[in-house]
Order: sequence, then structure tokens, then C-alpha cells
Amino acid sequence: MRAKYKSRLPTDIAIFFAVFAISEYLKWTYSFFTLNQPYNTVGLPISILIGMTASILKDLLTEIRPK
Repeated sequence: MRAKYKSRLPTDIAIFFAVFAISEYLKWTYSFFTLNQPYNTVGLPISILIGMTASILKDLLTEIRPK
């Protein structure tokens, strides 16, 4: 039997990168089209935090409501 954390790891990584990419894309489109400013990498840690939070929330919801 595989450990639970090993079976969840690829899913968590995929969710993290998906949310991270969407967050960065939304920030880029907002700054480029609305503010007419070039993309700024200073907010990159914020997107990483958003991606990590999404992975943690997914795990918490899975624990509350198992499949």
C-alpha cells in the first residue's frame, strides 16, 4: 500500500502550478491592459503564496469531505 502523501504529491504539484500560472496571467493582464505598465516580478511571491494556499485548501476540503 502506498503512503497517502506519495499519492497526493503529483496532484498537489499540478494544482499549485495551475493556480500559480493563472494568478500570474491575471496579474500580467491587469498591469498591462489596465495600468499600461510592464510586467513586474516583485509580486511573484504573492502568486506563490496563492498557489500554496490553493493546494492546502484542496487538502483540507478532501479531509472534510472524503471521496
